Amino acid sequence: MPTGPAYLIAFLVGPLEQTLGALAFSLPCFLVLWLTSGESLTIPLSPRGLWSVLYLALFGSLLGFLCYFLILSRLPAATVALVTLITPVLALTLGMTLNREQPSASMLIGAALILVALGAYLFGDRLARLKAEAAALRTPE
Repeated sequence: MPTGPAYLIAFLVGPLEQTLGALAFSLPCFLVLWLTSGESLTIPLSPRGLWSVLYLALFGSLLGFLCYFLILSRLPAATVALVTLITPVLALTLGMTLNREQPSASMLIGAALILVALGAYLFGDRLARLKAEAAALRTPE
């Protein structure tokens, strides 16, 4: 069994608190880097851009993390990890549907490969089991 301060902290603090602590620690670091980089402190933001940032902050981060941790508490980690693989395909589909984006052929091929691989992972075991059962039924005893 692992020991040490990092393991103890991870054991005593839940995943949501760990994420909140990491974000609370990293935000001041980003601010210091921004101030020392010499970049302008003003950000030209259109109303559409402002709504986009608010949407990402609320749904993409806050609600997304809450749902992710809720699902993680109820499903195996290996299954939940597959969500990160389907996210680019979903983003590509939303961009095509809502923003009339035209993806390249290689992007569509990549999305199809991701879907095929996820399908093979999710249903491959069932297919192998069905084939084994069918072979067992055909074989006389």
